[in-house]
Amino acid sequence: MSAASPPKVSARPRWWGRCIAFALATLVGLGGIGILDRRHHAERVAEKRTAAVGTIVSLVDDLAVVHGRLGLALVAGSRMGPIVADEARVRRQLLRAVAHVFPEGAATRTDALAHAIVNQVGDAADAAASAMAFARRGDAAGAIRVAATFIGADAKLDATLRREHSLLAGLGRAAEDRSASAANATLLATLALLLAIGGAWWWADRRWSRSQRAEADASARWFRALVERSGDFTAVLDAEGIVRFLAPGGGDMLGVDNEQVVDRDLARFLRSDDVGRFVPLWLDLLARPGGQMRLDAMLQHATGDLVQVEVLCTNLLDDEVVRGVVVNTRNVTTQRNLERQLVRRASRDDLTGLPNRVEFVDRLERALVAAARSGERVAVLYLDLDGFKAINDTLGHEAGDDVLVAIAHRVRAALRPSDTAGRLAGDEFTVLIDEIDDDEDALEVAARIVGAVAVPVAVAGQSIMLSVSVGLAFGDGTTSAADLLRDADTAMSEAKRSRRGSVVMFEAEMATRAWARLRCEKDTA
Repeated sequence: MSAASPPKVSARPRWWGRCIAFALATLVGLGGIGILDRRHHAERVAEKRTAAVGTIVSLVDDLAVVHGRLGLALVAGSRMGPIVADEARVRRQLLRAVAHVFPEGAATRTDALAHAIVNQVGDAADAAASAMAFARRGDAAGAIRVAATFIGADAKLDATLRREHSLLAGLGRAAEDRSASAANATLLATLALLLAIGGAWWWADRRWSRSQRAEADASARWFRALVERSGDFTAVLDAEGIVRFLAPGGGDMLGVDNEQVVDRDLARFLRSDDVGRFVPLWLDLLARPGGQMRLDAMLQHATGDLVQVEVLCTNLLDDEVVRGVVVNTRNVTTQRNLERQLVRRASRDDLTGLPNRVEFVDRLERALVAAARSGERVAVLYLDLDGFKAINDTLGHEAGDDVLVAIAHRVRAALRPSDTAGRLAGDEFTVLIDEIDDDEDALEVAARIVGAVAVPVAVAGQSIMLSVSVGLAFGDGTTSAADLLRDADTAMSEAKRSRRGSVVMFEAEMATRAWARLRCEKDTA
């Protein structure tokens, strides 16, 4: 697991399980509905069949009435055409109804009943046809005799239906029961399908909720472990700058408990100089929802020490979850001290704390640029201790270092606040004097330095007498820093040759004599 991000838990680890459960529940429900629908279709067929049986009974009664009318017409000798047409119509309807209800053939009791009905209807129809044939020939006695035959067939058919009345009524009741059972079963199947889908959904949602809680718990533990061990100050402030939440251990940066920070104004823990910078930046941040503000500041530790911090404020007042300004504060005291040490080492002499050659030359160059704008001059003093090598040789280098530190303090104390002292190397020091009105100002500073160095120095239990030779050179905006240092060095060399512990001002012929000595030394070498 990477430490840079919180643990990840799948938001829906069983999504495929939800899909499968839902699909199975749907298939089972649809299958059950399909089976019940087929059964319901069969019940609807049975209902239609039972209704057709009732139609058969009604048509048999109608046929008996028609045959009775036909018999009366034969006896009375009245018109029989309409009656014959009615008889044929009722007979066709009766045969169609029988064929619709009992299409299977004579295989069961009901089918046998259908066969008997068809035969008896046929016998009655044949008798009626014979009676009408006798009537057309004028044989009234034969017609009446045959009419009695089909009337008897009607009576036989009616007796058959009455005898089988219980069977036909049972078919109707069974159809009604099966219809009610099918309706109940369909309702139950629908309810079962809904319950199955709901149960599958509940199960999957419960699993998802558990995974969400697991993810939230894991993230909370990760965040808690992070902030508890970070050593940083993480807080949530309201719009007034009051600390409403502080991460565990945040008070350690201030040397107090969290309870002493929560519900207090954060500004009270800032150094007074930083409060003035913090307030306008804070007001600007409040006007920028979602904006950020960065600044370096000092916090007051309970011990009285100052803790240097980097502060990052994020405006989340409009966030529905946070509703505050998140402040992340990082202790950078050690880092800043290290940075200052590195800068100091790059620009300062480790032993004396004075600017080293690089820093001194940089300041000299900036002074010459300023002199070019103002039209004034600057002066450089080049100092070399007389007889310093003997101290290292007799008392050791540690004693020599102590002497150099003491001399550095004396030189710095003899300068004006605007002047700069530096150490180039060994026992060589330099002084930058800017904004001078005349040469006497520089000569006065040089004299103070010579007098300060002449005071005995107590080192290694001994009082040591020292002197310093000083070379002085002036420059303006047209002079380079390197040339000015070279000229001051040349004047210092003249002072050491002429009289140690003196101050010599650079003159052009000194450079000529220096070149002559250099050529002479080269020729004799």
